[in-house]
Parts: sequence; structure tokens; C-alpha cells
Amino acid sequence: MKKLHALWIVFLSVAFLLAGCSSDPVEEDVNNYLKNELPKMSTLEQDILTQFAAISGNRQLDAEALHKELNDKVLSKYETFVQELEKIKPATEEVQQAHEKHVTAALAQLEAFKTVVSAIKNKDQAELTAAREKLEAAKKLGDESKEAIKQLAIGYGVQ
Repeated sequence: MKKLHALWIVFLSVAFLLAGCSSDPVEEDVNNYLKNELPKMSTLEQDILTQFAAISGNRQLDAEALHKELNDKVLSKYETFVQELEKIKPATEEVQQAHEKHVTAALAQLEAFKTVVSAIKNKDQAELTAAREKLEAAKKLGDESKEAIKQLAIGYGVQ
């Protein structure tokens, strides 16, 4: 009887030890997303946005040169960025939801860039106004996406 009792205690001790070692899959996914997936995408996106600001702010470019620069150096790169962003497939629903907000914001930004390029090509002031509104809406979605990711990180204690 004592051997059975001792064996039972050992079994329970091992079970509790293993349970304590297991980790939360959402926490692991958040950690992977924030430390592996997001940094490389954020750097790429920031580089493209910086190029957009530099090109669109260059008053020395005529409309044709501005169109070409934005089309070649911003739009094409941002399309590739969105494709790469869409390839990221988080393992858990919580991270998937935050990631989808990021993808939605990126798609809105892409649409805004397309509208800017089209407006410049067509020399259409109304379309340019629509493009500015799309850029503002995309920025708002981007801010919401960043906040969702931040809250997810805080909720799971990931920095």
C-alpha cells in the first residue's frame, strides 16, 4: 500500500511539474508574431512610407515624373509588401484577428496609393482629393491595427 501511495505521489508530482512547464499557445503566437513576423514587415512598410513622403513632397518633379516615381518606387513595392503580409498565418485566433486588422489597414493604404497614382496620371483634382481621404482613412485603420496588436501584447505580457 505504501508503494502504491508513493507511486501515486510521484505520478502527481510529475503531472504537476509538466503542467507547470506547458506554455500558453496564444502567448507563444503573440511572441512569435511580435518578435519574428512583425519586425521585418514593419521595417519594409516604414521604408515604403518614407519613400512615399519623400517623393510626394518633392516639388521639383513634374506630374509625369511624380507618377513614374510613385508607380515604380512606392506602388509596386507596397503591392509586394501586402502580398508578403498576407502570407503570414498566425496559429491562434487571437493573433489572427489582430493580424487581419493589419492586413485590412495595408489593403486600404494600397488602395489609397493606387488612387494617388491614378489622380496624378489623369491630372484629376477630385480624384486627388479622394486619394487624400483614402490616405487618412488608411492611417486611421493603421493606428487601430497597432493598438490591437499593442493590447494583445499587453494582455499576454509580451514586450
